[in-house]
Amino acid sequence: MSLKILLVDNSALLLSALHHLLDPMPGIEIVGEARDGSEGVCKAKELQPDLILLDIAMPKMTGLDVALRLQSWALAPKILFLTMYDDIFYQDAARDLGALGVIGKTDLVADLLPMIQHLMAEQT
Repeated sequence: MSLKILLVDNSALLLSALHHLLDPMPGIEIVGEARDGSEGVCKAKELQPDLILLDIAMPKMTGLDVALRLQSWALAPKILFLTMYDDIFYQDAARDLGALGVIGKTDLVADLLPMIQHLMAEQT
């Protein structure tokens, strides 16, 4: 069983880096990507991912707004926020929205990979 991941970030560079980091991992399936929050909600509804890697600061709809909207879904995907800002507000907001956590974009290898591996272990 693979972990289906949707990538939502307005940075093409970060989306490329996430593909480079995650594509080689066995058991990972990147099912799609979106460049803003509104598109992220649409893609999440269409693709039914297990996990959304979600940028907090995006145009049209912030990641926090996306997470708030997804909370009402019966089978909401898990959310892991990505951000450039180490801000206690984001940590608190992520916790309040039921997200798995907040990972700094500069710490993807050190922090994201262990979290992904933990989620994959939970699925088996």
